[in-house]
Amino acid sequence: MTFGEKFKGLRLEKKLNQQEMADEFNKLYGYTFTKASISQYEHDKRMPEIEALKDFGLYFNVSVDYLLGKSNDRNKFTDNDKVQLKKDLLNFINGYLGNNKVSKDIKDDIFNYLSKNYRD
Repeated sequence: MTFGEKFKGLRLEKKLNQQEMADEFNKLYGYTFTKASISQYEHDKRMPEIEALKDFGLYFNVSVDYLLGKSNDRNKFTDNDKVQLKKDLLNFINGYLGNNKVSKDIKDDIFNYLSKNYRD
């Protein structure tokens, strides 16, 4: 399977169209991807930069190796990887939410999204 095929499959698993995925991903990770960007990734016309690739792995909850077709194991994270991801995510959230330039509405949107989607 190519990167594009895996990428599209993961998007479809989230039941999002290309525009919805771009909007959600951009909001969460601070990118400016368009529907056209997502389409180019899905048709293997374009590859994301390394930082975006790592963020796509986080967004889809899969390893970068899986996205790149180097592994069929979707969640090939070691325990150390998971601890580091958790630390990185918490540092990002604390830094982002602690930024006075971020509006209360955006902070509320993030909190509500995390509460709705990741609460046990």
